[in-house]
Amino acid sequence: MEKTSKPAPVCCICHRPIEGYPHNAAPLAEGVCCGKCNAEKVLPYRLALSKNGGQVVLEDWTIEEETGYKPVTTFYTDFSIADKFGVSAIQDTYDRAFAEWKTNCKYVTELAMVLNWKCWRWYRVNDEYSRLYTDLFRKLDEWLMNNLKGEELEYYIKTTD
Repeated sequence: MEKTSKPAPVCCICHRPIEGYPHNAAPLAEGVCCGKCNAEKVLPYRLALSKNGGQVVLEDWTIEEETGYKPVTTFYTDFSIADKFGVSAIQDTYDRAFAEWKTNCKYVTELAMVLNWKCWRWYRVNDEYSRLYTDLFRKLDEWLMNNLKGEELEYYIKTTD
């Protein structure tokens, strides 16, 4: 009888094959995660929950009240969660959002808006976060200006003006 090996489980957070022991990703995600995601994301999330009576408090994006723009994504919440885990989580959240949504003009426009909002949110509070959000916004803005055309570029400029 031929013995077949099972493929390595895949981390439900970073989506890479898990080397070694898989960890329970709850309550951050459903499934198992790698050791790195467990250490950098799941355990800090659990610690934050334990310090806040079982809830992670996330700030609201007040853009609709302030400008009338109605958000169409969860990007602000996604980045607010990432804020709890540091610059690598912020970068990872950006990388995933951009990779998945760069072909959706409305979503990528909102991504730029969130990055801009976050760079100001962290200004004079956390220089490292503010610089990272500023760098990500500038990088995305340049990409958008070079890659959007016609009505999509017009939408981006009009919405972010």
